Amino acid sequence: MEQRIFLKQKLSLKQSYNLIMHLAKYSNHYNELYYQQTDFYQKKDYEIKEFFYKQGFDFKKVVEYCREYKNNVPIFENVIGSVWHSNNVKVAQVDIKSGTEKQILNGSGIYTDALYWTQFEEAVENIVNALNDQQYFKIHTAIVLGITCIESYINYRASIWNDQNPSDQLVDNKNHIVNIDDKINNWLPKMLKGSKLNKSGKNWNYYINLRSIRDNSVIHAKNATIGMTLPNIVEIINQYRYGIAGILVDLHMLFKEKIPSRIIRSCFQPAAYIPDSSINVSDTEYDITIAQKDNPVLLVDKAELLIENGNYHEAIKILDAAIESFDDYAKAYFLRGFVYKKIKKDSDAIINFQRSLSIDKDQVATYINLGEMFFSKDNLEKTLDYFLSAFKLDNKNEGLIYKISYIYKNIGNIENAIKYINLCISINHSKSYYYLFRGACYDEESNYDLALEDYNTALSINADNHLVLHNRSNTYLKINEFSKALMDITRAIEINSEESNYYYLRAKVITYSGLTKENIENAIKDLYHALKIKPDFFDAKVALNKLLEIKEKN
Repeated sequence: MEQRIFLKQKLSLKQSYNLIMHLAKYSNHYNELYYQQTDFYQKKDYEIKEFFYKQGFDFKKVVEYCREYKNNVPIFENVIGSVWHSNNVKVAQVDIKSGTEKQILNGSGIYTDALYWTQFEEAVENIVNALNDQQYFKIHTAIVLGITCIESYINYRASIWNDQNPSDQLVDNKNHIVNIDDKINNWLPKMLKGSKLNKSGKNWNYYINLRSIRDNSVIHAKNATIGMTLPNIVEIINQYRYGIAGILVDLHMLFKEKIPSRIIRSCFQPAAYIPDSSINVSDTEYDITIAQKDNPVLLVDKAELLIENGNYHEAIKILDAAIESFDDYAKAYFLRGFVYKKIKKDSDAIINFQRSLSIDKDQVATYINLGEMFFSKDNLEKTLDYFLSAFKLDNKNEGLIYKISYIYKNIGNIENAIKYINLCISINHSKSYYYLFRGACYDEESNYDLALEDYNTALSINADNHLVLHNRSNTYLKINEFSKALMDITRAIEINSEESNYYYLRAKVITYSGLTKENIENAIKDLYHALKIKPDFFDAKVALNKLLEIKEKN
């Protein structure tokens, strides 16, 4: 029988323990109950164990459970990927301190604000596909992407440096090319105030080896043919855990930055191996056998692994088999709904989510997914129904509560919008946009004192949030505090000069404070600027025509 490469399915107890600890201490899980930026990397092992027990988990059982590599670590493993799909909405990367928007996407499309993370995911997918399809030359693609994502991470950190150091830029362009070695040797110590990447360990040695393979076979190929034995490929896959994933972990830790869970998990990937050819591994581990068809639990476990690896169409086939065997399996319907949602088959997704709830009504994730689907269809009534059902099961879910508040505001129920945003603030009082949102609610009720109080609180958290400055300016205008309104909206424009609404509001503030000749001229300039940014801005056109008429009469 033809030989092929497999990955071992189980971790040792020590590997499982270390995986859990790394994810708890360093990953991007954003568990606010546990993870505070102020004590970044400071948690001790015993504190993490204690936290598991407080959440109702037996830590020893968690370690045993996580030995199965396909099992996610409870609480601390973020399985959300790097790519977001938008549907006719505006998506942007926003600087928390300045409020400046970058990488803006308007309309439908895909978005990632971390290219290195996306490249790493694609590299891992190539390895998975290479093993599943026996297309082992995809390993070369994985190597290229892996080396590239390391440089992309350094470039990403350099962009942050450049934003913070406008007079001391790190530049790599066609006129000033900087190679990866110079970035590692010179850029990193500069950004890290002298700290350097460790070049004495296994991670660096394997990185250099993988770079050599890339250079010799891909970048500076000297031969017209390439040959790889299966043992060579096994060695490359096993080195990848250290030379790519390990180096990315090292870099994140140098910058004290949260690490995508997928990268940490890849460091603990079980070893690749070539089984004895007399054992038909594919029959027992890869094919849907008769025995597996009779065991839907095993099928669903396999489907979850396929979903995790992005192999959605194969996952649907296996979930179909599980449901055929066990028609009342709520989890199988939920997963099939999740996959259909991923591949944009909305009607099928809704049917499967609803079928799952008809079997088991206590599913927070299913209600949330259904709510999100109806929100994308502008059916706010059904969206709210599903979100409230989820809230009954999980009344501490901060993100869910904010969504409920947002829906209530959009349907004009300000009282409930305030009620739910108050819950968000009681859970987490350090997010400026909660106060911005509540301030907007109070403003709609003409409760201007409370609106201003919330805007002031939001600005105390982030003084350069131009959205808050815009809203506070508008509230000041309503109570005839023209000088304060003008100061706020001018500051908002200084921070973000690409918002047409800001120029329109400033024109209003100027004209409301008095129709002097100077004010009319300044307001006209702002309205022209607003229309330059947004030519179809109807209100700006109307206001401009009125001012031009007044100017002509005077």
